Amino acid sequence: MGLKTPERRSHEFVTGRLMPQVYDLVGRGASRNPPSRSIQELRSDNELVFGNVTSQENEMDKSGATIDQVKDGVGAVVDRAREVVNDGLDSVKGTFNDGADNLDRFYRSTVSQVRDTSERISENAREQLDDVKDSARKSYRHARKTLSRLSGDARDYVNDNPGQSLLIAAGIGLLAGLVVHVAAPRPGA
Repeated sequence: MGLKTPERRSHEFVTGRLMPQVYDLVGRGASRNPPSRSIQELRSDNELVFGNVTSQENEMDKSGATIDQVKDGVGAVVDRAREVVNDGLDSVKGTFNDGADNLDRFYRSTVSQVRDTSERISENAREQLDDVKDSARKSYRHARKTLSRLSGDARDYVNDNPGQSLLIAAGIGLLAGLVVHVAAPRPGA
């Protein structure tokens, strides 16, 4: 096995790999029907068309019409590859757009849910604050009424019993003075 010339490698590529695809496309034409001939038959046709490469001149004479067919077939393969690539790109673009749309819907849904939740929490906090305010107002009014009533009762007692009230006040004052005198620090002690 010696080194192959570039012409020989090209011939082997065309006859071994490319020509069956070209014949397949040319044999089918624009239809999607499967080829009526097997790859083996196509390869044997390739060898009949190209034969053994003995000289470039002999090859050009025999394959003049075939070169045009190969060009047409290669053009069809390129066109088909372009279609497949474009279809793939369109599919990827569509998938990307669908994903972006899904992400946008998810974002909007999440924002809406967060907004609704924050509004409910805010409303609940507002209601609880209002309840606390009402409770504090009621407690303040109740304490005010109670103190007002006790103040009125004390005034009435003092007016009804002035001597006894004076003795009670003096006793309370004496006790307060003793407590303050005992609790106060003594100098020098």
